[in-house]
Amino acid sequence: MFALMTLDEAKHRRFLVLDEQDCWLRPDLVPRLVKIVHDAGQALGFQVLMISHHDVGVFEQYADRIYTFIPDAKGSIEARRWSPPPANADR
Repeated sequence: MFALMTLDEAKHRRFLVLDEQDCWLRPDLVPRLVKIVHDAGQALGFQVLMISHHDVGVFEQYADRIYTFIPDAKGSIEARRWSPPPANADR
């Protein structure tokens, strides 16, 4: 975080990290928080990284990219870029 704060603002957008900011919210309120954070980030010119354990679908319409983290038996974690299932996946 310190390294990000020392970057030249003329060349780099401000960056906000929210780690489990929604962990104590009722699940039905999480979409409202995500929209508020998205809209504020857009208005203020912030790049936002949100870390959450809630369903990926909550973030889908607001995120440029979504990554999921998959632990393995060896203790490693794989980061995978998430993409929505095809629209006809249930047919």
